[in-house]
Amino acid sequence: GIEALGLDKRLIKQSGIRWAHQHPTVVAWLESLRKQCRLTGEVRDFRGARRRFSERSKHAERAACDFPTQSGEVRVLEQTLLAVTDALGKGVRFVYQRHDFVQWAVHRTMWCEATRAHLARLMQPTVTIMGRSVYLPATFYTNDGGEKSIWKPSVLL
Repeated sequence: GIEALGLDKRLIKQSGIRWAHQHPTVVAWLESLRKQCRLTGEVRDFRGARRRFSERSKHAERAACDFPTQSGEVRVLEQTLLAVTDALGKGVRFVYQRHDFVQWAVHRTMWCEATRAHLARLMQPTVTIMGRSVYLPATFYTNDGGEKSIWKPSVLL
């Protein structure tokens, strides 16, 4: 990977060490996840979902570090998808999703500033992650009249 990209291994390692020194609380949290994996064979995401590991290995410890944020993101996405479809019913259709990008189709008879403001409230939740309230901003794009343009919501929570 690193060599194929023509990157200097030594500089990459130094960069990682520097990052770790600048973010000691993240490093401590990751180590607590590794320890939890070794001791109990499981970890939880910030919504409480549990992942169990049948083996105790470096691979399992790495997966334990990835799970809380990856699973938590999926749960926030699921909650948002359900909230939007519940709110707009047959007037909205889920089109496409990749990573943290979601594309919706909203029926043109429903598309107005009030709908945009309502969607902004639904799609920009404040969630609790590890005891902290975190606001999740979103960027909105519309295709009004054939030209793609960025739309910033008028209502931010």
